[in-house]
Amino acid sequence: KAKIAGSKKSAASSSSSSGGGSSSSSSSKKKKKTVAVSSAIWEWKSDLYADDKHDYAWTPYDAKTCVKIEAKYEEDPTQSFELDSTYSIDLQDSWQYRTTETHRRRPIRRRKEEVEEELEEEEKEEEEEGAVADDDDDEEADDDDDEEADDDDDE
Repeated sequence: KAKIAGSKKSAASSSSSSGGGSSSSSSSKKKKKTVAVSSAIWEWKSDLYADDKHDYAWTPYDAKTCVKIEAKYEEDPTQSFELDSTYSIDLQDSWQYRTTETHRRRPIRRRKEEVEEELEEEEKEEEEEGAVADDDDDEEADDDDDEEADDDDDE
């Protein structure tokens, strides 16, 4: 379950953390952060005699297939498409059917799920914070110079 959400988030996390070709990786450290990620699990009804409300009646597709179905769903939730060489999916009517025998079909469902996932974030080290404090000291020194110049004008 976490693999589905993780695949998108990991890709987004790695592309955002590598951004800009910055070579300052030595001046940053990674920090893990736990966040709730919403993902969709696609399932096909494996027990056709069981009531739809029972979770044991449903079998989830593998992670790769869930990602494929979800991408098609986000593109157009009313479309039909070929899932593989054997099966096709009708998103509008929520069916999986044999591509060559359309009368042989099973219900499918989309289940939203919250998954907690740890993301790595880069965080600047305290050295940079120290550099900002040094800049503040320089500004104070400039202010002292200005006051001395004002004193010279008074003479």
